[in-house]
Amino acid sequence: VLEKEISDQLDNLLPDPNKAHAMRIEQEVIERAILYPVVMTKNYVVFPSALRDLKIFGAEEIEFYRAWKPL
Repeated sequence: VLEKEISDQLDNLLPDPNKAHAMRIEQEVIERAILYPVVMTKNYVVFPSALRDLKIFGAEEIEFYRAWKPL
């Protein structure tokens, strides 16, 4: 379960053209949330297939935003 503040920020994530802002929010999600095979947060879902090629641990940059899709 994500904190309300993070959940509210996710609602505004996709329309935000600022990649740095989106990545900062996603880093908070990664740090504060436990990711299950499918994680649902309000109107967003992350698909495991979208994360397949990402190296979460030891990566210098996590492009986690590419995995989030609107429902």
